[in-house]
Amino acid sequence: MSESERTGILSEISNWLKLLGLIVLVAESVIIAAMTASPTNHPLYNWYPVFMLLFLVVIVVAIFLDRHYKRQSDEILTLAVGDKQITVNTSELKVPDTRADKTYKSNVYSDSQKGFIFESPISTGWSKPQHMDSGSMLIKLGLIPDAKAFEQARAGAAVVPMGQMLLGGSNIIIEYGQPTYCEITDNTSNSVIDTIVVRILKLIDEQGKEKPSEDDIIKIRKGLLFPNIQIKKFPLQNRFAIHVYDKDLAVQSPISPNLGNLFVLLTKQQGGAVDKLVANEDSILWGSQQTLTNIQIESSLRELTTYTINALFENDKFLFELNVAFSPQTEAPISVWDDLKNMISSFKVSSSS
Repeated sequence: MSESERTGILSEISNWLKLLGLIVLVAESVIIAAMTASPTNHPLYNWYPVFMLLFLVVIVVAIFLDRHYKRQSDEILTLAVGDKQITVNTSELKVPDTRADKTYKSNVYSDSQKGFIFESPISTGWSKPQHMDSGSMLIKLGLIPDAKAFEQARAGAAVVPMGQMLLGGSNIIIEYGQPTYCEITDNTSNSVIDTIVVRILKLIDEQGKEKPSEDDIIKIRKGLLFPNIQIKKFPLQNRFAIHVYDKDLAVQSPISPNLGNLFVLLTKQQGGAVDKLVANEDSILWGSQQTLTNIQIESSLRELTTYTINALFENDKFLFELNVAFSPQTEAPISVWDDLKNMISSFKVSSSS
């Protein structure tokens, strides 16, 4: 076996197999040398080919084991954001028919028309699944002020790739407890925005320009932090949401309605940082932890930390966006986070709907 052939073999297998492969290749070289130097009537002469075959069997078995465990690890996605973690086993994501699946508990929620299923929480304090169109959902979440703003957004959606699909989707929201309303103040910020503002002021000073007024600094901060939000007050609530997008509504889109393009579009619209991202061919998971300072909660200025986890799945006809929103400032019991994790990890789609 030539050196180039050995290098080719080693490049195709993983690190631990490289070591094993190197040992086997060296051992076989030693065996070949010993066989060449031994007389044909030597007692071990006929055993040399057997030893070489056994070494090859070891390599073949190791490769199969390596590929098996690698395939398993690729199917399990674990997303860690701060001290929160969610795991999804995508090998169990698709079932032949959600209506025929009998493995779920009594708290299963199933939509046979759109082809998805998940376990809703059984602990007290959770709302029943709320169904709403995109306009009602955006108003409820405080992302737009009213129905007029939604109609304006829908009019502009015709020129946005997959825009009609996004705004024409159906939505399910499950919430815990009652919302606490938070208000953005003139001094609301976070560590990233504070750093950017300091650098802007330093650059202005170095260029000898006039120092911006406090009102100008407030506008800069708000423009960086909430460029797409038209409201100052928003509800704080632990929440699980499913957004279902019909691929047929994107048939005229210049880009294909698939997981990758949907991820790019959503993150572009939502803005903000993506702290962690994991993905395979069946799903995309990403999330972030954000801490805002000088948020008015009830009657006091406080620090607000939120965790946002997102997941994208699909079947033949629909794209599914799952959102988890959690905040320690809601003072919810630990079981609430466990319920949120379970709703994502138990989510499944039918392979044909």
